[in-house]
Amino acid sequence: MKKYLAIILCFVCSAALAQESISVCTISPDKPKAGDKIVITYNSSPMKATFKNVPSIKAQLLIGRDGDSPLLVELPMTKDGYSWTSTTTLAEKKANILFVQFKAGDKTDDNSGDAWSAMVYGTDGKVMQGAHVSLASALLNGNYYGFAKTKDAEAGKQEALKEKELFPGNFEPYKILWNLATKAGNNASVKAELRKELDEVMPRFRSEKSGVYTFVLWYKYVGDTVTANKLHDDELMVNPKGAYAESEGLRAMMDESDPDKRIAMLEKYNKDFPDSKPMYIEPIKAGIARGYISKKEYDKAADYLDKNIFPAPNTCNSLSKAYLGLDGQVDKAIYWAKKAISFTDNLDMAKKPSYESDDDYRDNNNGTRSAMLDTYYKCLVKKGDYPTAEKSMEDAYALTKGEDVDINTDYVDALVKAEKYDKAGQVASDCIKKGNSADDLIAA
Repeated sequence: MKKYLAIILCFVCSAALAQESISVCTISPDKPKAGDKIVITYNSSPMKATFKNVPSIKAQLLIGRDGDSPLLVELPMTKDGYSWTSTTTLAEKKANILFVQFKAGDKTDDNSGDAWSAMVYGTDGKVMQGAHVSLASALLNGNYYGFAKTKDAEAGKQEALKEKELFPGNFEPYKILWNLATKAGNNASVKAELRKELDEVMPRFRSEKSGVYTFVLWYKYVGDTVTANKLHDDELMVNPKGAYAESEGLRAMMDESDPDKRIAMLEKYNKDFPDSKPMYIEPIKAGIARGYISKKEYDKAADYLDKNIFPAPNTCNSLSKAYLGLDGQVDKAIYWAKKAISFTDNLDMAKKPSYESDDDYRDNNNGTRSAMLDTYYKCLVKKGDYPTAEKSMEDAYALTKGEDVDINTDYVDALVKAEKYDKAGQVASDCIKKGNSADDLIAA
């Protein structure tokens, strides 16, 4: 009897081990190239697979691109037994690495925080430039543009070293390794080694887009301010309208806290760099308005925002809250709350970052909009317009799907103020059952 039990136990253990040896995800071919047909498979049979009996699965493929932001591609999957499959063509010519995770509803299977990945190869059979850098970044940060990766500093360092060896003309691995060196120890020997390498590679990388900025920063770190200052002065003299001069102009404005001085600096900057991207300018403008708000010069902030139209929902919302805290300024608070909301009215999907999913982009906008609606509600309550206040919170509650405790609390309060007691009780009950309630909502 014992012999048979042992045989059965051995069989069960072997079967379990065999099942767990099956990969949840496979990426084919093993060494993908630009232009290849990529087949992604999800196997739901292993115990470690998150998704078992789900109606649909979506593969999320993040494509790392040398010299550009990653591109997220979302692929519907077709089921055949335990296997789900999706196919796409790798059209990105600068693709260097692939990261994969899977979505079903609001759940994600990312291999328990260690997303599957595969490096991309060239026609010469060699890995593409930047692949090891991307993997190094993922391993060092535990994340790569929303795709989790198990942190491993030593493995990340080794990936950077591989990139440095394979692509001596790529500046990126040097930056990674220098940062790692500072974490290993801020002592004289470390700085001496860094200084030696800075001198060796500066002629090669100085002309890179961020080359001068990087070398100025690192020469200062190793204590050689003479070389750092000479680099700084020489570059501004030779290229007064170049990339370094532009970055220095932006840095100077960010460092300046006085909004009036910032306005003068921005006027000069716009003349010097008329083609500067809005993504650089808009934070400066928002900072000017916030500077006035912090100085409690709210009318100056309002005047600046009215004359300089740009997407600033959070800044307008802050101004609304500032006016709300003053006596006799509720109409101004309402105006700026509505202005904040207006920036979230028509979501432009064309402005979505390449690495962000459509759902995440919409959710982020919904989160911003719900916060603005909540401020609008508070303004309307102070005004005494309870019906409109209740409608504002109804919209916010719908956007957050009843998952935001603060929104839930204010929605119930709005319903009570609008004398919709039955609905207030029902919403409160639903929130409490789902565990999305605060103590004051439970008390209500």
